[in-house]
Amino acid sequence: MRILAKAQGIRYSSLVALVLTLATASVIGERALLRGVHGAAGLGVGIADLLRLKVEPAVFMGGIIVSRNRHLIAGAAMGCAAGATVGGGGAAAAGVVTGGLGWAAIPAAAGIGCLIGAGGGIVVGYPLDDWELAIE
Repeated sequence: MRILAKAQGIRYSSLVALVLTLATASVIGERALLRGVHGAAGLGVGIADLLRLKVEPAVFMGGIIVSRNRHLIAGAAMGCAAGATVGGGGAAAAGVVTGGLGWAAIPAAAGIGCLIGAGGGIVVGYPLDDWELAIE
């Protein structure tokens, strides 16, 4: 009987040592985890403030530029869309007539139409942005 009692005591003593080790590690790990979380939160706030200080003026200046050139930008965008539609549609129509040979020209025709349309939109939209003339 004594041999069995000793063997059980040895099993329990290793189990108790494991539980105590895990309990100690969890307390130490929790404190380290909390310190790490607090440090990361402080770093995150610092990075957010730095980004805000660097990005906010750029966004503000970009808004001013877009506001002062809104007709030019809109004219270029609408002209590009219209030119690409006309150029691509013309190439597609040529492709129908030629049995598909003209379809290879659709991307190039749409690109050229976009450039021409955007140029026309800029020419029409620039005089509407008279902020430069109003400052004088």
